[in-house]
Amino acid sequence: MLVDQAVTKGNADNVERGLMLKAAILRDRGDLAASEALYPEIGAAWQAAKEKTLSDSRRERDIQMLIDVAHAERHAKGLDPSCQAKPDRDPAAD
Repeated sequence: MLVDQAVTKGNADNVERGLMLKAAILRDRGDLAASEALYPEIGAAWQAAKEKTLSDSRRERDIQMLIDVAHAERHAKGLDPSCQAKPDRDPAAD
């Protein structure tokens, strides 16, 4: 919800960052198609905010950086970095 608010109500920088974060969230959840569908909007928002063209490599680097930060935060909090449920283990097996 917060990302959507930044995109709809924010300035050019917030729109670009919000779209980039939304693409990272979608990719992190495994929805690559939905993430990639945002690329044209991300490119347009980048152009509006930075007044230059966003390269594919920069877009991919920024999205991956956001995913890496999320994984590190999860790990630091004792959660599975990939956000996948850990299988129940049998205490008798220990």
